[in-house]
Amino acid sequence: MDALLEEFIIYLTDKRKASENTVRSYRRDLFRLCAWLAGRGIRQPGEITGTALTSYVLSLERNGFSAATVTRNIASMKTFFRYLKDRDLIRDDPAGGLKSPKAVPAPVKTLTLEQVNHLLAQPAGTDPKQIRDKAMLEVLYATGIRVSELVGLRVESVNTASGYLRCVGRNSEKIIPLGGIARKALEDYLEKGRPLLAHSEDERTLFLNYSGRPMSRQGFWKILRGYAAKAGIASSISPQMLRHSFAQNMQECDAQLLIRSFLKP
Repeated sequence: MDALLEEFIIYLTDKRKASENTVRSYRRDLFRLCAWLAGRGIRQPGEITGTALTSYVLSLERNGFSAATVTRNIASMKTFFRYLKDRDLIRDDPAGGLKSPKAVPAPVKTLTLEQVNHLLAQPAGTDPKQIRDKAMLEVLYATGIRVSELVGLRVESVNTASGYLRCVGRNSEKIIPLGGIARKALEDYLEKGRPLLAHSEDERTLFLNYSGRPMSRQGFWKILRGYAAKAGIASSISPQMLRHSFAQNMQECDAQLLIRSFLKP
């Protein structure tokens, strides 16, 4: 097997023009496989079965190898055994039925309640931009809507008197309660902020930039990142983190102390 592996490595280098890192990974993966097979008395390519390779994959998982590493090992085996079959060195490809493990999604990062409060406290000025930013951050955190939904809101989407906003998607419409803090921030924006940003009465998008045009997702992302830096939040932040932070903090803290949208302004 060692001689075949060396031939395969030469094939990768000379014929496939694989990178040095790729060749190194294939060599490591396949020599580990051969050592495992030899420990079970399997030393010839024709003796290797799909069952043996499946057992090897399970052994990698039991020994704590990550899903990414296991997936790479499977790719190495598939390429190697396909190489052997193409050269009639084996009759059947034992790696043909191997399936990569399902990727486990990375845990969603969230902010602590203290970090959220620091972030929401950053836009505290009285100029139109600060008033707008305060309203956007408070609404995003209090309602859990997506950024695309936030920047897509229209003036008529908001009913501050009744304390709700109407969020319209492609195939659905959501009525979301606002409550105290977010509602007050929106009232301030509609009264003191938006009139100074709007350049035309025909523009009905709720949140506007300094050019009087609708705020973009990218524009809001820059705003959020800037306030996060001011709040001393060192970790990489995204709008989605605010949405997940709300749900996470609800589980960890007393809901009446947490849910800002139900506090009186």
